[in-house]
Amino acid sequence: MKADLSRSEGAFRDDRLFFIGCDDRYAPDQYFSFFRIPRIKMKVFPASDDLSHAKYVVEKMKDVLCECEKDDEIWILLDTDHCVKDGHFHSYELAISEARQCGMNIAISRPCFEVWLACHHWDLEELERGGVCSARGVNDKMKEAFGYDKTKLNAKDFPVQSLPEAYRRAKKRDSAVMGGDKPDGVTTRVYRLWRNILVKASLSQLPEPLNRLAEEIRNAEPRNTQNTRKGEELEE
Repeated sequence: MKADLSRSEGAFRDDRLFFIGCDDRYAPDQYFSFFRIPRIKMKVFPASDDLSHAKYVVEKMKDVLCECEKDDEIWILLDTDHCVKDGHFHSYELAISEARQCGMNIAISRPCFEVWLACHHWDLEELERGGVCSARGVNDKMKEAFGYDKTKLNAKDFPVQSLPEAYRRAKKRDSAVMGGDKPDGVTTRVYRLWRNILVKASLSQLPEPLNRLAEEIRNAEPRNTQNTRKGEELEE
């Protein structure tokens, strides 16, 4: 089934579109809706009730390929909390390989997307040392701290001012985690998606916290991240 992008002819012709496929039904769609960045559009495709496996996410996003223009990017956000158990990892690997062959970018979180949300509040090494390593543990930590409910996120818990520190925390943590597509520790690579969004955004139109982060990224990474659209998300 072809994705309904609600994109009329000529609309958004000056915008960069980021199509984001997820294996999560709730949190990513709400989270990205909290951020308004001029000339950047983020279209999230949540998982269906019974189609959250990576292969179904990839199939859904393949329908988007024909809608992409030169500067658009397709990203797939995947959790490892289920795929690394019960013999599911092989099919998970195949799905990731197919996605990259199709020019999609992958952002893996172990164990779950909520690790990225937690980066807005805590250092991941600190969480892991405190025994917060499971999806349930991360969710419980946020529920205790600010009443987190993945079906009803609150924008005030993830303000734009906290995004630069979340980015730095996630990047630092991920640089210390081994294992490639099967990370051997708590981590999240959603910061890579944000890096590409900020590199493609207009510096003059970004709110101040993101403007400074975008300048920091561009100064540290002179390579043009538009090249990552071909399924070659940069390794840190």
